[in-house]
Amino acid sequence: MNEQRPIEWVTAYTAQNLPEAYIVVGRLKSAGIAHFIKPDSFGQIHGFNVGIHSGVEVLVNEADYDEAMEILDEG
Repeated sequence: MNEQRPIEWVTAYTAQNLPEAYIVVGRLKSAGIAHFIKPDSFGQIHGFNVGIHSGVEVLVNEADYDEAMEILDEG
């Protein structure tokens, strides 16, 4: 039986807000890189947008990290 390893997600980019995160995700998506957005829900709920409760993380599969960084560095 072929055993699959679980995906290890790593942060490729931390955006200031959701619209910026969606722009980054669009670039990754067009390159076929698996991704997801992890918002800072505490900061979003309570309206913080600076300090430790700010930012929206864009995560990619660890195996795709180098390729994702090349794509994001182009822009």
